[in-house]
Formats: sequence, structure tokens, C-alpha cells
Amino acid sequence: MNIVTKNIWLIIFSVCLYYPLQAQKLTHPIDQLLHNCLTAIDGQTIDGMVGCMNIAHEKWEQEMEYYLNLLMAKLNDSQKNALKHSQESWLKFREMEYKYLESLYSTKKASSYKPILAEEKMNITKVRSIELKEYYEILSTE
Repeated sequence: MNIVTKNIWLIIFSVCLYYPLQAQKLTHPIDQLLHNCLTAIDGQTIDGMVGCMNIAHEKWEQEMEYYLNLLMAKLNDSQKNALKHSQESWLKFREMEYKYLESLYSTKKASSYKPILAEEKMNITKVRSIELKEYYEILSTE
């Protein structure tokens, strides 16, 4: 093996070790809560998985409201009005997306799709929560 090949393998090996460690540091507490719930004995059944997803979903909902309120406190009246309308539209979108997902997964007879549906619904709220947090962080940095 020549020196170039050895160096390439060393870089690949280093990256493979480094990035998973960094990802662990960057894991959101709600994601960690979900992981812990799913790896517990009770979280390893279909109903347990759905329950874990529902708990995480509720936490993301709380996180979303938290950042929405923080964001609203930093905005002027015009921005508040725009965000209010945006959030109302997003909530309507979310409800319609939930209905679509429920319709889609209702065609599946296997119960193994229940946790998938719960995760899909949770992720919709998770994404919005992260968006609102990022908007807040943009306003909080000078």
C-alpha cells in the first residue's frame, strides 16, 4: 500500500470516528428522550413505540410554542402579524398533512405502520419547532 492510499484510509477512518461523536454531542434532548424511550423494554412493542413517538411529539409541540413565544416577543407589530398568519397557515397545513398521512397509512393492514405514522406526524412538528428556533436565533445574534 503506497503512502497516498494509507493517508486516504487514515482520513476516512478519522472521519468515521469523528463525526458520529460530534453527532452525539449535537443530539437534541427530545431526540435523546425518544431514543431512551424506544430502547427501554416498554418501547419495543408497537404500542410502546407509538407511545414514545407521542411523548416526543408533545415535547416538540411544547418546544415549538416556547420558541414561537420567544420570537413573538422580539418582533415588531408588522412582523408579529406576519408570523401569526404564517403560524396559522402552518397549523392548517399540519392538520391537512396529518389527515393525508392517516389516509395513506390506513390502507396498510400491518400494525407495524402505526409507529411510522406516529413518527411522520412527530417530524412535522419537530421541523417547525427547529425553524422557529432558528428564526429566534437569527434575531438574537447581532
